[in-house]
Amino acid sequence: MKMTHLERIINALNRWLSWIAGGLLVAMMLLTVVNLLMVQVYVPFIG
Repeated sequence: MKMTHLERIINALNRWLSWIAGGLLVAMMLLTVVNLLMVQVYVPFIG
């Protein structure tokens, strides 16, 4: 009984962290694309 409760908690945490990881991956890709476009149009990000 306790193991199934633990598995539910772990699965919920896994789903939550997967969404966060996916969102951060998309954000990094967008940052890269925007930086490349800024090189062509204006001043790119510093760094």
